[in-house]
Amino acid sequence: MELNTIFFIGPQGSGKGTQAKLLSKRLGFFYWEMGGILREVAASNTILGDKVKQLIDSGVLLKDEDLYEVVKMRLKELPISQGVIFDGIPRRLGQAEFLLNFLKEQGRTNFTTLYVSLPK
Repeated sequence: MELNTIFFIGPQGSGKGTQAKLLSKRLGFFYWEMGGILREVAASNTILGDKVKQLIDSGVLLKDEDLYEVVKMRLKELPISQGVIFDGIPRRLGQAEFLLNFLKEQGRTNFTTLYVSLPK
């Protein structure tokens, strides 16, 4: 079974986003940058988009339930045959559990996580 899901984690400024973008281009994977996804949803003319926009504009983080709704909506739009590289999610254990379970339901069962570290 081929790898179809990669999670990039690491501290801010470690270069994980840069490396994730480069790898996504090389592998033909969808680059999932959570901030960008949220901005796209906020710009949409939907009930969820309006809710996300209001929260972003007020500087409030989304509740996990709202984040899950965004993830479900956007992942269902991707062909199951296309790999995904995640950057910026999960940030908490509950998000990781939700994401892994949802990905498995979608048939995405071959994951790996890359931790980018930045020595002092």
